[in-house]
Amino acid sequence: MKKTLGAIATTIVLSGQLLFAPQVLAATMEEAVQSIKNEPAYKEVVDKLTATDKVNAAEVDSFVRQVVDSLSGKELTNQNILDAASSTLLENPKMTEAVLYSFSDSDIAKAKKGEIPDSLKTLGDLVKNELSKPTTPGAAGGGAVSGVEEFAVKYTSNLASVDAKGKQYIVLSPSQVKELKAAKKPLNVIFGNATVSLEYSAINFDQLINNSDYSLIISLKEITGMEANKLLEGQDGLRLAGSINEFSAGAIDAENNLKEINFNRSIKLSMPLSLSSYKEGAANGTLNVCFYDAANSTWEVVAGVYNSETNAIAFEASSFGKFALLEKVTEIAQSKKFKDIGGHWAANDIQYMADRGYINGATPDLFAPDSQVTRAEFAAMLTNVLAISEQEDISFNDVSKDAWYYSSVAKAYKAGLAKGKGNDMFVPQAAITRQEMAAMISNALRYKGYPVKSEVEPIKAFVDWSYIDEWAQQAAAEAYNYQIIKGKPVAEGLAFAPADNATRAEAVVILKNFLDIR
Repeated sequence: MKKTLGAIATTIVLSGQLLFAPQVLAATMEEAVQSIKNEPAYKEVVDKLTATDKVNAAEVDSFVRQVVDSLSGKELTNQNILDAASSTLLENPKMTEAVLYSFSDSDIAKAKKGEIPDSLKTLGDLVKNELSKPTTPGAAGGGAVSGVEEFAVKYTSNLASVDAKGKQYIVLSPSQVKELKAAKKPLNVIFGNATVSLEYSAINFDQLINNSDYSLIISLKEITGMEANKLLEGQDGLRLAGSINEFSAGAIDAENNLKEINFNRSIKLSMPLSLSSYKEGAANGTLNVCFYDAANSTWEVVAGVYNSETNAIAFEASSFGKFALLEKVTEIAQSKKFKDIGGHWAANDIQYMADRGYINGATPDLFAPDSQVTRAEFAAMLTNVLAISEQEDISFNDVSKDAWYYSSVAKAYKAGLAKGKGNDMFVPQAAITRQEMAAMISNALRYKGYPVKSEVEPIKAFVDWSYIDEWAQQAAAEAYNYQIIKGKPVAEGLAFAPADNATRAEAVVILKNFLDIR
């Protein structure tokens, strides 16, 4: 079966390679996907997949985005693109089933021969036509960019500052660059709780202005998920105490090409600790900023200064690259219970919640952080967090009284946290989507008596907010307004990813955020 699926994945890539080209990392990817979705050829393929009842249209879109995300930070060669598409397909059970059910024997035969099924070839041409249009900044490795978004610069008596407002980059237009030069002030760029500070003398105005009128783009991209896990593999005795951030910058010329830029001196950065409990480690030197040495796959300590008031570490970077806050710990302290969370981006929250009895592992020794969490598992986690004891008899046809999750589902139902999915079914073993999880979180807020904060306008900051089903929009807004679900960093900004199946790690982090609002 893997051979067959790999062959089909190959044809998908060959029929639309530019779908995963550098332009895919640009800020207009959502618009491009939306435009493609309006075409009959795209609808034909999606109809084939959704007709199997294995996936819906949003999940097909999500699959494409997962492939794109897995390519982040990699050289965009055809082989890397093929590997990403194939591995993502093989790791996605629902898409796997949909593909096997949707393609005819003749399609599969063509795929095995390396030939492209007609429907995919049509889709590939459509994708190429759409994505060959100019795109916006954010694509690593150069290339044409357009539609440059201008960010406001605020001047005070001694500082110029720019707020990225949820984006992972800022752009200063040529006129703004000239104003900054004339002002002779240092530039401070705010990326949420992290900052990038450039002394006036560090900015290479000669490169930006004298040779041509360049725009300046500065990026601080947060790295999460599988990419973060891979960067932390083999780093025994270290655990992540914040986020992994990739710092980069570039110049955009008059023809909208992204070019490299050099700074005249080191750049100052500040990265926040993820939990206040890390203060002691930051103060005593067991927690440090580290730079990722890609050549040797190691993390090297960078000198930094801890600020107890901001709970952040400030340091200087002499080059672009990946930085992280890492704490030295003993093997026992790193993972008291689970063998598979060492170095995981959510290890701290998983350990915190496990130590307090809110969650259990998939086995006594393994938590399986990247496995999908089921509706039953999330009901169990949530009722544990809420310390719910009351339950009532339930009559879901697919929840037997001898199932391990019967009590959790009964408690969740009694408390109004969860409902069935029609026809007297709860579907306990189905993977829970992020918008379904938001709905249960919203119900949990009502259960605890928190004020309603369901204003929908704030979630429009998510690049994919229009994909949130109408029934879930208020719940998603409330989960975001309480900063329980904060979104997934993507090149375009933040995504809610409503149809994505949540992982066990994501579920734990969301529940920890729920506890933090108490």
